Amino acid sequence: MTPQRSRRAIEQELTAIRASAMGCGLVAFGDLKTQSVLAESRDAIWKGAQLERLFTEACQALSLLEHVAGQPDHLVALAPDEARIFVRHRHDIIMLAGADLAEMQALIPKVRDILQIGAT
Repeated sequence: MTPQRSRRAIEQELTAIRASAMGCGLVAFGDLKTQSVLAESRDAIWKGAQLERLFTEACQALSLLEHVAGQPDHLVALAPDEARIFVRHRHDIIMLAGADLAEMQALIPKVRDILQIGAT
């Protein structure tokens, strides 16, 4: 998060992204360096502990993938009833989770825009 953009402004952007895809229940912005979630927009079913576990999963998956494929800009992970997409730029990450993979994949360009603006 940059000084020019407040947490509230980023949360509003995340909420707009989540609202644009019926199948997306979570959009969260985090810092990979500090391993902390900085802003989020989520359905009521997402609890804080679940969000922290998802962030830990994202950090581990991206770290593991770095050893194999360099620094990927995004990763798709599938669970039995949920898809997860992790998009990164430098030390920033946006995580998406929900039931509809196709709808969430369509959000990747919007997410990349937020990360590019936020990474100066």
